[in-house]
Amino acid sequence: MGNNTIGTQKTNPQGHYNIRLHLHDADLGQKLVIKSGADEATITVTLTPGDNATPRIHYANLVGGRLVEEPLSKPRYAVWVYVTPVAVVLVLSLAYVIEQRRKRARRRQLAKQRQPKKGRHHR
Repeated sequence: MGNNTIGTQKTNPQGHYNIRLHLHDADLGQKLVIKSGADEATITVTLTPGDNATPRIHYANLVGGRLVEEPLSKPRYAVWVYVTPVAVVLVLSLAYVIEQRRKRARRRQLAKQRQPKKGRHHR
């Protein structure tokens, strides 16, 4: 791509840069130089030639002068690690509530059976 500047950007509210480049199949293997302050890194354009449907996204982050080619905010664990304990707690809570209602209804039923019925005299 020569020594041309093909994109500049200011940081977003989170302090990150996001530069959109329009790349073609012919750009495969070209070198892109990224500069931020005194830091500089070079990445190579990678893409699947002929695939115009898949977004071509490349993460290039300069962190402490070092190139990090992955999202900075990726989750540390798979989603199921967070969802499973929450689901278990909800199921156990629901089971507890149902059991408490069942016990309360049973106590009421037993209390009604123990009460003498009106109009009858016990000897």
